[in-house]
Amino acid sequence: MDHVGPSQHTKNHIFWFLLVCALLMGGAALGIAIQPVPIPAAPVHPPAGVGGIAELSVITHLVSATHTSGDRIPKAHTVEIHPAGHNQWAAWVAVYDPQALRMWQVRVNTAHGTPQAVGKPAMVPVPVASPAAQPTFATNGIDDQLKRTISDTLSGLLTGTPDISRYTSADSTLSPITPPPFVGVELVGITKPRPVGSDAVVLTEINGQRADGVVIGAQYPLALTQHDGRWEVRGILRALPSVTEPQTTPTSEGK
Repeated sequence: MDHVGPSQHTKNHIFWFLLVCALLMGGAALGIAIQPVPIPAAPVHPPAGVGGIAELSVITHLVSATHTSGDRIPKAHTVEIHPAGHNQWAAWVAVYDPQALRMWQVRVNTAHGTPQAVGKPAMVPVPVASPAAQPTFATNGIDDQLKRTISDTLSGLLTGTPDISRYTSADSTLSPITPPPFVGVELVGITKPRPVGSDAVVLTEINGQRADGVVIGAQYPLALTQHDGRWEVRGILRALPSVTEPQTTPTSEGK
């Protein structure tokens, strides 16, 4: 019996069908091949311990190189931590040597849970920061009662006298530091009060004198309110609301 094979026309159709399929599959494969391999985005915040491991890495590196010990071991502080790939971090660690502030970059891997420093630290340039705006301490125009309230409040806070409750508002939680760090407090300057809501905010600079004669300066951002015509301190702010302020000049009390 003769077997009838497919006609030439049918063979042509099958050939072109297979060719198109091959081209389509090859194109799809090529498209997959040329696509970049996705790298998981690093978390916004590094895992706990990255900064500490980076600091230990820098300290160990410097101690090994300089053979220092005891109180000569350098102090290191992590300034910034940047993502550097999947489970990879670049920590910037500041160390002050006898000549200048130095910045070291440490590679830290967190793929295995516990952060691990990779290789040796690299010394890098210290980032250049724009100078911060300095407060303007008013030379005049500050209410005498306001100055007295602030001076006596900070004196009571830092020396224990006078009674701090006489100068603070009813909702204030300020209480004297125990034991007192200073035996005397000098008011150096006050910025002009700036209204923020129902309060007024100021920045105050003082010099505190310890019992051994050492003088240490400090600046206090304060919130105040007026009650029955007198100023009262509500508390110490974490920071003053941001404003652009010109250069500092001392008050007459700081001269």
